[in-house]
Amino acid sequence: MDATYPTCLDTADDATACAFFWTGLALGILHVDASKEWAYARIDARDAPTIEIIEIATARDRNAAMDALQAATGDADWQTAGFSGAPLPL
Repeated sequence: MDATYPTCLDTADDATACAFFWTGLALGILHVDASKEWAYARIDARDAPTIEIIEIATARDRNAAMDALQAATGDADWQTAGFSGAPLPL
C-alpha cells in the first residue's frame, strides 16, 4: 500500500511555512535550498504568487533568504512551525 500523508507544510498557510523555514535556517538544520524549492513550488502552483514568495525563491544567499522569510511571517503560527519561543542559540 503506497500512501502519502499530509505534512505541516501541505496544510500550513504561507506565513507559517515561512516561519518553519526561518526556524530551520536559524537553527542550522535546514539548507537554504529547501526554502527556495518550497517557494518555487508555491510560485508554480499559483497564477499570481505574492512578492514575498518570489523574494524567497530568488534569494541570493542564506541571509537574504532569512530576511525574505522573516518578512513573510506576519500571521504565522510559530508553534505549529516548530518554534517553541525559547531563545535560539547564537
